[in-house]
Amino acid sequence: MTSILRNKFGSTGTRRLVVWGILSVFLLHPLVAMGFTNDVQWDRADFLAGAALLLVLGLTIELAFLLLDGLLTRAAAICTSSVILVLIWADAAVGVWGA
Repeated sequence: MTSILRNKFGSTGTRRLVVWGILSVFLLHPLVAMGFTNDVQWDRADFLAGAALLLVLGLTIELAFLLLDGLLTRAAAICTSSVILVLIWADAAVGVWGA
């Protein structure tokens, strides 16, 4: 079974390492910025919310690779979920669409 997945989806371990590594770097940016400036003031709840959003995005990317065939279909699913994440993040950060 593992060889079938590896042949169909490429190097699964490398892809997972890259995807989750990039998502974790996104979460580390505010932590590093807090050390250099007072303009970024995140607390534990902000990091938990950011981690939850990035976890959902990472799981969506994993599901796109496991369930969808075709590069264009996968790319569309990943781009759509990424845009949704950015919209939610922007609304949570500054209340773009909030009351």
